[in-house]
Amino acid sequence: MIIIIAILGIILAIAVPRVTIYIEKSKIAADMETVEALNSVTPLYRATSSSDPFMDLSKTNIELIEVLLNTGFLSSIVEPQNEDASFIWDFENQKWIYSISY
Repeated sequence: MIIIIAILGIILAIAVPRVTIYIEKSKIAADMETVEALNSVTPLYRATSSSDPFMDLSKTNIELIEVLLNTGFLSSIVEPQNEDASFIWDFENQKWIYSISY
């Protein structure tokens, strides 16, 4: 009985960190897909809108995402799956980037 418990403990010690890494990689992959979507719809919005809040340095990232949401370019608010990450509008390069802070 003790041998079985020891074997199960070893298996769990190996499996749990691997599962955690897999979950983290999945969250990052999902967030990267969201950044691609943001970078696809933002130029469409800018081409069809008479105003361009993406040039306004006083706008926050949340406000810019809400602009896309409120004008129908996004169907729901987007938030990173990874709690240490954020979607950031890069004013200099005029595109969305993904940032993770550890």
